[in-house]
Amino acid sequence: MSRCVQHFILLFVSLMAIASTATAADLAKQRKAFLSAEKSLQKGQSWQQMWHSTLSDYPLFPYLEIQALRQRLSKASSDEVDAIRNKYPDLPAIRQLEAAWMDELISRKRWPDYVTSYNSIKPRGYRYQCYLAHGLLATGKRQDAMTLVESLWVVGHSQPKVCDPVFSVWRRAGHLTSDLAFKRFWLAVDKGNITLARYVARQITTAQHKQSVDVFWQIRQQPTVLTKNTFLRRNLANREALLAYGVKRLARRDIARAARVWIRDRERFYMSGERRKSLDQWLALRIAQRFEPDAEKLINWIDPMFAYPEVTEWRVRVALADQDWSLVSNLIVKLPEELQLTPRWRYWSMMAQRHISQPENTSIVTLAQLGGSRSFYGFLAAELNNSVFGLEQREGVLDSERIQALKTRPTFRRIAELLVLKRESQARQEWYAAMKQLDKEERRHAARLAHHWQWHNQAIMTAARESMWDELGIRFPVPDPMPLFERNAQTFSVDPLWSLAVARQESAFYPKARSGAGARGLMQLMPATAKLTASNYGIAYRATYDLYRPAVNIALGTAYLADMKKRFEGNRVYATAAYNAGPSRVKRWIDQRGDLPLDIWIETIPFKETRNYVQNVLSFRVIFASLMGMPVRLFTDHEMNLLAYNQ
Repeated sequence: MSRCVQHFILLFVSLMAIASTATAADLAKQRKAFLSAEKSLQKGQSWQQMWHSTLSDYPLFPYLEIQALRQRLSKASSDEVDAIRNKYPDLPAIRQLEAAWMDELISRKRWPDYVTSYNSIKPRGYRYQCYLAHGLLATGKRQDAMTLVESLWVVGHSQPKVCDPVFSVWRRAGHLTSDLAFKRFWLAVDKGNITLARYVARQITTAQHKQSVDVFWQIRQQPTVLTKNTFLRRNLANREALLAYGVKRLARRDIARAARVWIRDRERFYMSGERRKSLDQWLALRIAQRFEPDAEKLINWIDPMFAYPEVTEWRVRVALADQDWSLVSNLIVKLPEELQLTPRWRYWSMMAQRHISQPENTSIVTLAQLGGSRSFYGFLAAELNNSVFGLEQREGVLDSERIQALKTRPTFRRIAELLVLKRESQARQEWYAAMKQLDKEERRHAARLAHHWQWHNQAIMTAARESMWDELGIRFPVPDPMPLFERNAQTFSVDPLWSLAVARQESAFYPKARSGAGARGLMQLMPATAKLTASNYGIAYRATYDLYRPAVNIALGTAYLADMKKRFEGNRVYATAAYNAGPSRVKRWIDQRGDLPLDIWIETIPFKETRNYVQNVLSFRVIFASLMGMPVRLFTDHEMNLLAYNQ
């Protein structure tokens, strides 16, 4: 541990001791009284005045006030709700109270109060907007209601059932026109909601609109009709949208043919603006990422002037997959200068020059320069050059007055108590609300305070949002479950820092993390994967909620990582990619490009998420090893021999 880190921790400890010694006993008593009061309210008991006299200065007292009001919400007045909203405007629990209040007004059909409260609260969601339309109609504001209903109807998705009555009123009043139906039809198509598009199409009545819709269905059923030169020459409404949809549809069957249709018709129909740019990039990237035959030729037709940097980057990757080093070099210089100067493209520029002319001395200098950066390619260059990894680490400047000011804020006092009570979900809500009230330097000190609290996930995420990239002690802490990583790594014969790096990448050490796809816990396991892994390795696993328990999650995650390593014959790169993207995809990528040098294979992973994932995990392992004073390698000797530099 460095002297700076020791000083940082000692200063924090002293601050905590000064601030907490006098109040620790009082807080403990208040905490006990708070839990008792909370339990009483949950049982339906009425508010007791003694709670106010005993707990009024307790950090979580506002939660009791809100809970007490929610208990009698059916009898509350708008003034009472407004009073507590004004008293605690930034408290996250107020949002829940507001939603409950709006629902109460709806259930009792208190429409004047609902309209007034809606304008004050502005609740999110189409459901509340539809009830606002109900309220406007009920209070005689018919024109406002009709304007609102039109905006609710002309969307690319279905609305909640509660919208149906106001939609019926709107239609009976003659507000639904063919123009609006045609507009909604295309919004639904853009969202991929074809069922809704079919429904809306029945309400399109004008001949021009119906003709366009008929052509759409022809293209959807048989996109090859676009190859006929005359197919879209008629005076069709929304012709550009028809072409764009058809090209994407055709690309699923024959992407080269789709590219030729697009290149022909985008000029013929004078397409420009965002639609052209969007489809140019979509088509070019799809060609590149699938490593289509003649990819460079097709992409050059689409983007001859190198207008799209992301497309140009992928052209470099296609050239790397072909190991066409001259083309790699020529394409890199077509990137914007700021991209050329990134470690990624400096590395590949150096590698291209090495393979073209073998400038040994120049390569060594370039490796030395590149090896100073804290990045995957910086670490790779350092390892190739047998030099020290450049961590670029520094400790942030700690302002004790700022820390003390944060700790005395009501929000941070509540967060501290919620963490003591192990109510992290509520603490996270409070944290996000607090960040909106702080300036940049205060947010940075908040990250340092969270680190001191060993609330690692919030410290890591806040440090990232505030670009505290060099404060590695905060960004790469040794988490409490470290012994679990070590024990399971020994059990399943994998490197503990590898599984630790996976957890850091997957969840930033948040045990309750859940992805949109349903992966859970520290190492982000899907329930089906967890169940199969538990069965294969004899790990106790009862149900999905077990994945939020670090002991179970780390055991299953490490076992699955070991399984991927075994499946891919000890190759950590393939195994890491498989942990993220799935073994079937990785096997397909190996079948397609497995003969490539290992660093080229990584750079040509089609999924940006997986490519970054692999590079991050390998890099994070280097950082953890360096901070812990352990032997540091990015690649093993065997893996080093598989790199483009050595071939």
